[in-house]
Amino acid sequence: MIRMDLHTHSKFSDGTDLPEVLVEAGIDVCLTSIAITDHVRADSDWVWHYIDYMEEVREYYGDRIRVLSGVEAKVVDFNGTLDMPEGVEDFVDIVLSAVHRVPKEDGGFLTDDEIASDGERALNLWARAVVGAIKNPSVAVIAHPGLIMKNHGIEITEEVAEKVAKAAGGEAVAFEYNVGWGVPEGCLLNGLMRHGVSFTVGSDAHSADELREVWGDGGAGGNIPDEIINRLVIL
Repeated sequence: MIRMDLHTHSKFSDGTDLPEVLVEAGIDVCLTSIAITDHVRADSDWVWHYIDYMEEVREYYGDRIRVLSGVEAKVVDFNGTLDMPEGVEDFVDIVLSAVHRVPKEDGGFLTDDEIASDGERALNLWARAVVGAIKNPSVAVIAHPGLIMKNHGIEITEEVAEKVAKAAGGEAVAFEYNVGWGVPEGCLLNGLMRHGVSFTVGSDAHSADELREVWGDGGAGGNIPDEIINRLVIL
């Protein structure tokens, strides 16, 4: 069985452990693949050192586990533009794209109050941002899809789910099944299945302890639905 965690964070961004500590935890819980996918912004000059560092980690542990270097970058508009250093996609194995904030029609992002006051608008803008990311060829995976809506208590409707899933169908991009947050779910998950979208699995672990908790005995990593397992893609 494929046991992958393609969404983790190290001390290079907001995690608590060095990449090699996460990798060793992955080995301990019998993962077959692990990606370190630290958060970046356009001004993250440290990313070039991180890429070199990850190559050393890969070489050291490569005979025990498949190690991928990656980044997680937020979507900033409806055209799939990512907040990351130019050209970094050519030097990492995987780029995760996430909607951490909902873009506005005229630039900028919705505030929490704006989301709370008009959930329908927020949902439709979220969908436009995801569709834009789907069409960006640099993006390998849509990370924790639907999480920002879930966090705001906004249910993804059948209509919006279909719009996102239809855009993803036939594209090379995969969607993450996030075992840490339990997304995607409901009609979004069903729509992605219906349109034949491929999946990866990620925990969004920010420490080795979190990773062990997810993938150890009784953790959420042991409860991945069979339909997800049957659609896993190896990147």
